[in-house]
Amino acid sequence: MATILAYRDQGLKQCCTCKQVKSFEEFYKSKTSADSYRPQCVSCIKWVHIEGSFHLTQEDYWALLDHQNQSCAICNVKGLREVGTWHIDHDHSCCPKQGRSCGKCIRGLLCSSCNAKGLSWYENLPADLRNIPIFESYLSDPPAKKVLL
Repeated sequence: MATILAYRDQGLKQCCTCKQVKSFEEFYKSKTSADSYRPQCVSCIKWVHIEGSFHLTQEDYWALLDHQNQSCAICNVKGLREVGTWHIDHDHSCCPKQGRSCGKCIRGLLCSSCNAKGLSWYENLPADLRNIPIFESYLSDPPAKKVLL
């Protein structure tokens, strides 16, 4: 208990998941917690969401991003190596519930533009109009198929 109070006096808190001691800025505020901060750090909360919503482990996420050369699987734009930078694309015909995947239908990691404006638009086109090579290449041979087993 004395350690917890010493941390708090220094503006620090220990994450209940990763057990790392971090500054208050690395925790979301909470109205229900005794010290006004959530028990998990922001990074751990993101991983809990990713693993729960997409059944994608940290190891698989980083392996997929490495396989994609730290870039979007469609347009190849480079991004930060940070959780939350990339959108996890999955086949919505397998798992139609928004923001959820069984994990087996994950196709790749995409930038915001390719995910929201490009691929989602393309997939809503009638089949006879779908003839853009970059999208067809991605859909027929998604990077996750080579990395995630």
